Amino acid sequence: MVVLVDGAPCIASRPHSRKSRNLAGNPRAVITVSSEDLDLVVSGEAHQVSGGTALRRVAAAFVTKYGWTFDIRDGRVHDESLPGSPEYAFHQVSPVRAFGYGTDGLTATRWRFNRT
Repeated sequence: MVVLVDGAPCIASRPHSRKSRNLAGNPRAVITVSSEDLDLVVSGEAHQVSGGTALRRVAAAFVTKYGWTFDIRDGRVHDESLPGSPEYAFHQVSPVRAFGYGTDGLTATRWRFNRT
């Protein structure tokens, strides 16, 4: 699941999951989205979100989009709705490039983003 915060895609994963361990070792990431009109591939670099304000903003975006509520305690993200209140990590992906493909099989567009 992806949410947008300040125009950048953010994802949630368990800190010891394969996804989080892979991103810790190599921050390159790809997010794909498909709709009736467009297939989108966004590649960039993922960095773990930290700091109470930033964590709360990402958590609020998950509530708004998916109704998925996270609790922020001592700089850590928890899902209180699950047994044991498992910890999660948020990663924000800074896009480097994106490709959009039309469902007609003929239309394609590429975007490049400035690294900041």
